Amino acid sequence: MGQPRRGLHTVTGADAVKEVLSRADSVLLDFDGPICHVFAGLPAPSVAQRLRESYTETHGKAAASRLGQTDDPLELVRRAGTKKLPGARRLEAMLTALELEAVNAGEPTPHAREAIQAVHASSRKLAAVSNNSTAALVQYFSEHSLDRYVSPLIGREPEHLTRMKPDPHMVLLALKAHGTAPHRAVVVGDSVTDIQAAHAAGVPCIGYANKPGKAETLKHEGATTVIQDMGELTEAI
Repeated sequence: MGQPRRGLHTVTGADAVKEVLSRADSVLLDFDGPICHVFAGLPAPSVAQRLRESYTETHGKAAASRLGQTDDPLELVRRAGTKKLPGARRLEAMLTALELEAVNAGEPTPHAREAIQAVHASSRKLAAVSNNSTAALVQYFSEHSLDRYVSPLIGREPEHLTRMKPDPHMVLLALKAHGTAPHRAVVVGDSVTDIQAAHAAGVPCIGYANKPGKAETLKHEGATTVIQDMGELTEAI
């Protein structure tokens, strides 16, 4: 895996989580992972395959080959936008429709609601910063009565797919909305791109290791600390 990012050192344990949260006025949550398993009922690889097949049918194999090999539908759309491929907006719109279908069967992350309520009760501000569509976030948060605690809900911008994480754009938007300085916030995310976006914005990051082996990956990328259960946030408040 190589050496950890230079100058970054991950400290683990309950005290480390408490220390990070003690300095945070704003908690910025990724969506798919920390809050909800979006593709629990509509597996992400299947969604990616449907997107790729549709794109290939419309634009041909040569154009589709530029999307590269990935079974992550969000990464597929991000690549289409970053490489300025024809039909990127249509691909994004198709993904949004599939996400809206997926969140209906999405599984709430264990202890996420309690963590959100505890953070809110501590007078800290909450925002969601996600590569999923804003429409999917709004639908899920509304249906699960979480929108009263978390604002703003920031998803990808269809016309600016290059601003998806690891770009820090969403994190910076949340900080601006909250009026919070980077060092007074924390990002909670389960992916490398979450940590990269947090670092680019100058914000500490709590890695959420929700799968075997992920803790080491997040530590290697330079997460400030790592948790394996969202309930650890509640305990640290």
